Amino acid sequence: MADAYKFADDIDLAATEGDSLAEARLWKVLIVDDEPEVHTLTKLNLRDLEFRGGRLKFLSAYSAREARDVIGGHDDIAVILLDVVMEEEDAGLKLVDEIRQDLGDRRVRIVLRTGQPGQAPETEAILKYDINDYRSKTELTQERLATSVIGALRNYADIVDLEKMEHERRLAEEKSAARSLFLASVSHEIRTPMSGILGTLDLLSGSEIGTEEQELIDTCRDSAHFLLSIIDDILDLSKIEAGKLAIVPDTVNLEDLIHGALDPIATRAWLKDIDLLCAVAPSTPRLVKCDPTRVQQILINLVGNAIKFTHHGHVIVRVLPEYSDDTSCTVRFEVEDTGIGLSEEERQRLFMPFEQATANTARKYGGTGLGLAICRRLVDMMDGEIDVSSRKGEGARFWLRLTLPVVEPAETSERSLADVRVLLVADQGGTAAHARSILLDEGAEVLQATSPDEAVMLIRQEQQREAAVHAVVVDEVVRGQHCFHTIRAIQEKAGFKDLPIAVMVRRSSRSLINRIRKYGIDRLVMKAIRRQILVRTVELMLNPDRSGAEAMSDDSRFHQTAGAAENDVFFPEARILVAEDTPASQIVIRRMLERLAAKVSVVENGEQALDAVLMNPGYYDLVLADCHMPEMDGYTFVRELRREERASGTHMPVVGLSASALPEEIALSRNAGMDDYLTKPTTMRALKEALEKWLPETCPRVSTMQQPVLSLVKAQAAAKVGKTPLQEEASRAGLDLNTLLETFGTINDKAQVVIDSFLDDTPHYLDDLLKASREEDAVKTREAAHRVASSSTVVGGTELFRAAKVVEKEAQADDWQSIREDVEQVYERFDRIRRFFDALGTSS
Repeated sequence: MADAYKFADDIDLAATEGDSLAEARLWKVLIVDDEPEVHTLTKLNLRDLEFRGGRLKFLSAYSAREARDVIGGHDDIAVILLDVVMEEEDAGLKLVDEIRQDLGDRRVRIVLRTGQPGQAPETEAILKYDINDYRSKTELTQERLATSVIGALRNYADIVDLEKMEHERRLAEEKSAARSLFLASVSHEIRTPMSGILGTLDLLSGSEIGTEEQELIDTCRDSAHFLLSIIDDILDLSKIEAGKLAIVPDTVNLEDLIHGALDPIATRAWLKDIDLLCAVAPSTPRLVKCDPTRVQQILINLVGNAIKFTHHGHVIVRVLPEYSDDTSCTVRFEVEDTGIGLSEEERQRLFMPFEQATANTARKYGGTGLGLAICRRLVDMMDGEIDVSSRKGEGARFWLRLTLPVVEPAETSERSLADVRVLLVADQGGTAAHARSILLDEGAEVLQATSPDEAVMLIRQEQQREAAVHAVVVDEVVRGQHCFHTIRAIQEKAGFKDLPIAVMVRRSSRSLINRIRKYGIDRLVMKAIRRQILVRTVELMLNPDRSGAEAMSDDSRFHQTAGAAENDVFFPEARILVAEDTPASQIVIRRMLERLAAKVSVVENGEQALDAVLMNPGYYDLVLADCHMPEMDGYTFVRELRREERASGTHMPVVGLSASALPEEIALSRNAGMDDYLTKPTTMRALKEALEKWLPETCPRVSTMQQPVLSLVKAQAAAKVGKTPLQEEASRAGLDLNTLLETFGTINDKAQVVIDSFLDDTPHYLDDLLKASREEDAVKTREAAHRVASSSTVVGGTELFRAAKVVEKEAQADDWQSIREDVEQVYERFDRIRRFFDALGTSS
C-alpha cells in the first residue's frame, strides 16, 4: 500500500545541512508490524510530532526477522513500536528478548502493540524486558499514541544523557589517572638522579676540601635545589589543575610552623646580608588546625621572593590575629621587605601563571613565575585571601588571610621580664625594633645603644643611679664592627666581666661559638628571633643556676637557646639494612650512612631484605627500603615483615625511600606499615633526623667523635678518562662517563668493581628480557626491561637506559612486534658499551 503522505523518512537530509543542529536532529522510530495499514496510520498520526526540537524519522519492518536486519543496521533507534503477534504468536516478545539479552541493548525504548487485547504480556515480562508501554492497536488516535511515544523518547533521551555523562566521567577518570601516572613518573625520573647529585654534594661537603672547592660545591647544591624547586612548582600546578592536590588539616603550633618555613631559607638572607625577622603576636592562638605543608609552601615562596628582590635592609614575617574566639581565628600573615617594590601594573598581573613583573625581572632574577600563581590557588583551596601592597622602589608587603579552627588559645602568661632592665646594642633598624618589641611586651625596661661606647656609657649611667643593667643583648654587627668590639668594651674597657651577654646572629658556626666562649658567653639567639627563645634566653641569663629541665650544660645552651650549632650526631653501633635496586643510589646512601658511622648492609630488593631480617633476628636496627624495586617492592616487603612480626611480637623500624613526592605515595607507604618516608633526593640532614627518630634507644647517639672522612678521589683533568677524545669515544658508545667520574673521581679500583658488576649482571637481565618477549609475557618483559634500565644507570649507559625504557613502555601496550625489534636494539646498545670497556682494558 503506497503512502499518500510525505513522512519524515522521505525528507531529503541534504536539504537540512544549513539548519541548526536542533532543527536537523531526527529521532528514529522503528515500526514493526505485519499490517501495512498500521504503518501508514502510525506515520500519519505522528508526522507532526516534535521532541526537543527534532522531528521523527520512521523505519519500517513487517516481521520480526526483517526487524532484526533493520536493528543491525542502525545503532541509534530511539523507539520501537512493536507488534506482539506476527509470524508467530510471541514473535514480538522473542524479538524483545533478543534485543535485551543477545544484543545487550538497554537503551532503545519499546512500546508493545497488539490487535488482540487478550494477548497482552504478563506484568512480569514487561518488567523483565524493560518495556516502556503497552497499547492496543485500536488506540491509534493521535493523542494516545503521541503520549506513549513522547514518554518513550523522554526515557531514551535520559538514558543517552546518562550514558554520555558516564562516558565523559570515564574519560575524565582515565585522563586523571594518566595525569597522575605522568606526574608520578616525572617526579620519580627527575628526583632519582637529583638524589644522587645532592647526596654526593653532601658527602663532598663533609670531606677535607679547600675553600674554593667548597664554594663550587655550594654553587652546585644551590643550582640543584633551584632546579628541584622549579620542578616542584610545575608538578604542584599540574596537580592543582587536575584536582589531585588536597588540603590536609593537622594540629600545628603556628610559631613553630612559621619558623619551620624560615629555617631552610635563612641562609639566602644571610648570604645577602639581609635581616630575616619573625614577629608572632602574643595574642595568636597557640594551636590551630591547618595544612602545615601548604601554609609553609606559601610562606617559603613569599619569603623567598622577598629575599630575592631585596638587596639591603630586612624581610620581616608578621603573624597578626584579626579575630579570635574559642573555636576559630582569622589570622593575617604578612611578609614585608625593603626591596625593589612593584608598580600598580606589575602588581595586577603578579598572581597569574608564568607571569613575572617584567621581562627584565625574569632575565635579572630568574624564576618561572609559577610560585605566586600556586600560592593563590592554594589560598583559594583554603578559602583564604592573598594580595600585595607596594610602590615602586619602596618595598612590598604581601599578606595572606586564613580563618583557622582553634585547638588551643593563646597563652595568658604573666609578663615574665617585669622589672628586668635589658640593654640592647644594635643599629637602628628591623632587628633592633623586633627585639625591643618582644622585650617590652614581656614587661622589660629596654635601653638601646648603637655603638660600643654608647653601651658602656649607658651601663655606667644606670650603675650611678643604682638601677643596674641586668642583661645585655648584642647584635652580631654594630656599626660595621663585629660584636667582639662591643663585648670587649663592656668586659675589658668598662670592667663589667660578670654582666651576662647574649649575641644575636644570622648564622652560627663552630668557630663563632668557640670565639664567643673565650669571653665567657654561652648564649646565642638566632635571627629570625623567636619570642620564647629570646625571653627564655634573658631568663636563663638572670638565673644561670636554675635546676630541673632548664639547667643546661655549656654545649646544650647553644643548642636549646639558639639551635645555633650544627648538631653532629653519629651512630657508631647502628646496623642498618638498605634495600635499593639502583646502584648509584646504593653508593650514595651507603656513603651517607658510613659518614654517620653506621654499619651498612645493602640488598637489591624486598625479597632479599626480608630474608636478611628474618634470618638474622635482632641483628639489624633499622631498614631503609626503596618503595619501587623488582622482584618484591618496598610496600610488599614491609607488609610481609609486619605479618611475621605479629607472630613474634617484635617491630623493626622501616623508613621508605622514593623519588615520588606525591601525597598518595606517602599515604601508601604509611598504610603498608612503614614508620617514615624520605623523598629522594635525600639530604644528610633528613637522613640523620630519621635515624635519630627511629633507631632504638639501644643504639647510642654520639656527638663528640671524630667524623669519619671518606677519601673521595677528585677528578683530574689530565687523567686518562678525563681526556676529551676518550669522552667522545664513550659518547659514541652511548656512555656518559661523568656518572663514574662524579662518584669515583677516576676509573679506580672501586669504579672497576661497579663496571665488572654491570658487565656480569646485565647479560642475565638481557636473557630474561629476550625469553619474556618471545613468550609474550608482558609482566616479565616489563620487569626485565626495568632491571636493564636500572643497571645501565650505574655506568652512565644513557642509550641503553632509553632503549630499555622503550621496551618497558611497549610491554604495557602488548605491542609485541615492536618489542621484538626494540629488544634487538637493547642488545646492540649493551654490546657497544661492553666493547668500549674491553678496548679500555677495564673489563675482567
